[in-house]
Amino acid sequence: MNATRLARQVRCYSLLSSGKLRSSTKPTSLAKAKNALRAKQAAAEKQAKLALKAAMAAKQKAAAIAAKQKATAKLRKQKAAQLAKQNARIQRIVRKLAKQEKVRKRKIAQRVAKQKKKEAARKRKIAQKARALKAREIAKARNLRKAKKEKAVKQALKVKAAKMRERAAKKALKEKEAAKQAKTATRKAAAKKKKNALKGSGPVHPYSLFIKEITAGKTHFQMKSAAKEWRALSDAQRQKYYDQAKKNLAKRTAIRKRIKKKDKKDGPANRYTVFVKKHFSASFYEAKKTHTKHQDAFKAAIVAVAKKFKNELQRSDMKKRKKKSSRGQA
Repeated sequence: MNATRLARQVRCYSLLSSGKLRSSTKPTSLAKAKNALRAKQAAAEKQAKLALKAAMAAKQKAAAIAAKQKATAKLRKQKAAQLAKQNARIQRIVRKLAKQEKVRKRKIAQRVAKQKKKEAARKRKIAQKARALKAREIAKARNLRKAKKEKAVKQALKVKAAKMRERAAKKALKEKEAAKQAKTATRKAAAKKKKNALKGSGPVHPYSLFIKEITAGKTHFQMKSAAKEWRALSDAQRQKYYDQAKKNLAKRTAIRKRIKKKDKKDGPANRYTVFVKKHFSASFYEAKKTHTKHQDAFKAAIVAVAKKFKNELQRSDMKKRKKKSSRGQA
């Protein structure tokens, strides 16, 4: 405000001094007025200078203040920008750290989950192993019980089979013994029958006929006296005994032929007889090569045939057992 007023005054004094502006003062006081004007002008100029200087100072001060304010604002702006930049960097760092922390936490969570999963798998595996072991133990115990039961059943069956075999063996032995006894009785009866049949023909020796005749009806007699009587007989007396002996011998021969024919018709008595009949001639022929005496060769041939027959029986028994086992398996 003061600077504007001073500027107006300075302008008025400059117009007055140039004559463009007329003064209202009188000519008499022109010098005074001029002096006063000059003084005023000088004062105004001084004042104007001071005002200008003050204005310039104020302007400079305002400029300085504005510059300072601008600098302060710039500095503040820079600081704000720096602070914003720092804040942005801090935020980035924070975000980065948060992200890293999140990743770390996720990794930790994943590791923990993996560890839990691994632990759960381990526990599950241990539980499975325990279950499997328990199942194996149960199965083992069951199999053991089953095996014991089967063993007991097998043992019982074995004992039963052994008893049955023993009973069967006893029965077979009994039957065999009975058959043997029956066979022996039959053979003895047949032999007795043959003997009786042969006896039925009568004695075939003259001396036997004589003894039979003199001892008929007697309970006690002496053979010496009978022999003396026989020696005392003449040939004519003995002739009847010879004739009767010949007749009896003819009868006995006929009976033997008849018995032999019947035996041939009935067939051999047993397997051994058939085997001996088949193999004896060859064995006897071989035995005669090594033995000089007929009796020794006969005995050796009989032994060889008996051994062959025993081997043949063993082979046939083995074949029968194999057939029975194959039928049992089937």
